[in-house]
Amino acid sequence: MVSATTKQNSTKNPHDTPQSSSKRVRYGVVGLGYIAQVAVLPAFRHAQENSELVALISDDETKRAKLAKKYNVCKTYGYE
Repeated sequence: MVSATTKQNSTKNPHDTPQSSSKRVRYGVVGLGYIAQVAVLPAFRHAQENSELVALISDDETKRAKLAKKYNVCKTYGYE
């Protein structure tokens, strides 16, 4: 009986392994209007396993502060 073996490459492709929690996708939301508040931000909240909301961008300082508190986001920016 002949046994065949293959030499495995010691360099692993990072795309072949499950994504670790330290390599989550980070994103910001630009524009905090109606669609962002009722659809985008709530939907992203369900994706916390593999992503993280890190910034909110809007000219409305009150809206930025309110949503930053609600979604636990430390970084907020205006358009300027």
